[in-house]
Amino acid sequence: RIPPAVHSRIVAAFNGGFKLRESRGGFMEDGRVATPLRVGAASFVVRRNGSVDVTAWTARDALDKSIVGVRQNLDLIVASGEPVAGLSTHDGGVWGPGDNQWQYTWRSAIGVDSTGNLVYVAGNNLDLAMLADALSQAGAVRGMELDIHRQIVSFNLFQPPPRSGGAVVARKLVPDMYPPATRYLAPDQRDFIAMIARNQR
Repeated sequence: RIPPAVHSRIVAAFNGGFKLRESRGGFMEDGRVATPLRVGAASFVVRRNGSVDVTAWTARDALDKSIVGVRQNLDLIVASGEPVAGLSTHDGGVWGPGDNQWQYTWRSAIGVDSTGNLVYVAGNNLDLAMLADALSQAGAVRGMELDIHRQIVSFNLFQPPPRSGGAVVARKLVPDMYPPATRYLAPDQRDFIAMIARNQR
């Protein structure tokens, strides 16, 4: 869950990727590697200065001491601003089981635009190719799929509690998302990404 100590600075939180055993990738935080990182894997990268990137992991990245967090999930679905080839036919099986990626379900993805802004897209009744197209149309130059299915896809926005005290005000980015807006304020069994403002109010 999001630690109560940062509730006064919490801005948003959203779902992570597939379970690690299905993600064809790894996870690293603060120098601790939970699962080895795979070269070529689609990677959500967090740097010490708070900036983020979405990229295909390289051996050179592993030497970059400014990187403090990496969450990998499958292979990129958007590169050079366009959906990558093979999404509709599921070439090579690099995006997980075909029966997952061809079905129409809730899906989510993350990317970066040409100036480094983060782009998140999510929606229902999407297959993998439709998700990549939406991410590209939203301006992403590189992008990766995150988790899928109704019970998992969630993006929540938070308004910090008033100075006088009280609870964080939470709301869903898309009202139809199934998990509650307060999902990441309570313990959860799946990983997620939280966005926290640098400075106290």
